[in-house]
Amino acid sequence: MNLKALAKAILKKADEDYRIQHTAPTSDGGAPIHNLSGVFPDDVYGPKGAQYYGHSVPYDHKAIAVLSGSKGRPEAKVRIYRSVPKIKTNADKINELTAHKAYIQKTGKIPKDAWKKSVGDWGNRSEYYDFADTMIESLKARPEIEVKPMSINRGDWITTTREYAKLHGDGVHGAGNHTILTKLVPAKHVYSDGNSIHEYGYDPGESLSLKPKMAKSSSDRKDLIPGGLADGKKPSDFPKKSIQQGSKVEREHTSSKAIAKEIAMDHLTEDPKYYDKLKTIEKSDGSKKEVASIAVISGDRLLMGKRNDNGRFTLPGGHLNPGEKPLAGAARELLEETGIKVDPKDLDHLGSEEVTTFTGKQMVIHSYACYGHFDTNTELDPDNECQNWVYVDISNGLPHNIARNLHSPKNTTLKILGLQ
Repeated sequence: MNLKALAKAILKKADEDYRIQHTAPTSDGGAPIHNLSGVFPDDVYGPKGAQYYGHSVPYDHKAIAVLSGSKGRPEAKVRIYRSVPKIKTNADKINELTAHKAYIQKTGKIPKDAWKKSVGDWGNRSEYYDFADTMIESLKARPEIEVKPMSINRGDWITTTREYAKLHGDGVHGAGNHTILTKLVPAKHVYSDGNSIHEYGYDPGESLSLKPKMAKSSSDRKDLIPGGLADGKKPSDFPKKSIQQGSKVEREHTSSKAIAKEIAMDHLTEDPKYYDKLKTIEKSDGSKKEVASIAVISGDRLLMGKRNDNGRFTLPGGHLNPGEKPLAGAARELLEETGIKVDPKDLDHLGSEEVTTFTGKQMVIHSYACYGHFDTNTELDPDNECQNWVYVDISNGLPHNIARNLHSPKNTTLKILGLQ
């Protein structure tokens, strides 16, 4: 694993990944909050608006009050809110671990906020002290990413109550792992698609560009994920056919064409024949790729993670190793990605299904489930795939903000569970 994967979470969280990737309503198809007649009945502004269109929460009335106060007043000022994740830089982690070492030296005890071990508990304070010392040196070797100030931008999902922003942040990023941005804007800049009185899109009329901007020359081109072998290079430095071939392969792992292209450039820098060799290996193998997917179910909640490469939601899982049995692979992937250790025999096999991937390849998805509430740990995930894992309430089905923002829009395991 190179430093590209280690830097991915911080870079993407600091720049693009904090946005909820499904499309928020704008002036192109949405209705402004001061005139919702196109998406809501007129009684949404009335005294029973909260009763008819609310979520049965105390702050429904606050949301309706905002609607009523802006009705017919496009210039009325509306306070909007948005939850974004807190970013823990390498320097933050180093300071935290240094403080842990000092605490052990002073008290002889492991601090209560110690990082969780991927398997089991820390044997003693010396084991954790040595771990902290090793991790500090590792973090010092990783590239630090400058965290850019976050703001509310055109195309972002927003809400009109702080309470809903907090609820959303707790569910997506985890309690205490997010902060709430706020802004006072004209009512004409707040748009609804009629799905909820708490969810809106922000559109001040500026140009909308959610795609990464690629510089024209290698001297000013900005790497999306610094630390790779191709840093400073541009696509034209490689054979066009090789770039196209590599990008197609890497699209199996990310929905971003730009990131797929950059990963392909890294591999081609290391070995110009990388994808030709990979194709030869796949042909000689002749076997279908196999993937294990695990649903961790705690009562009416389902464990889901938000990916670092594209900000979309996923279940634990991944590709099986050559010769690995699906059940063993499922237990291994669950441990690697979430820190949850289970006996393979405790995994419930939900079923297996053959699917066709984005690139037209055949793949077998083996779906499993385990039951219980487990603590998770991503600090030592070798692939750094997800920043954090949260238990999502599925008592009324998969929340629509997650259902519209899945890494795999057609998720075999979710379909088996009746959530798609």
